[in-house]
Amino acid sequence: MVSDHDRRPPFRPFRGGHAPGHLRDEFLEALEAYYKNRNDSKIRATLAATCARLWNCTDILPGSDADRVADLIGGERRSYSYAAAARKIRSYLA
Repeated sequence: MVSDHDRRPPFRPFRGGHAPGHLRDEFLEALEAYYKNRNDSKIRATLAATCARLWNCTDILPGSDADRVADLIGGERRSYSYAAAARKIRSYLA
């Protein structure tokens, strides 16, 4: 028997939708690492790359991570999709 999950097309960052958990986890790990050490260019590059992979991801960012994004970019706390957070962070890094 084929489940609905098996029928789901593969994630394509340029089309959007639900991103696989490992990509979202990579983003959260890179965000945390950058938040702790903003002077490391390697961490900054990793965060920028993970932002690109989630550019159109419609999944909702967990609340504690949304707080971290707001603190990082100097904005007020709000609910973010991974895509919105990725775009805000890439703009901040530019």
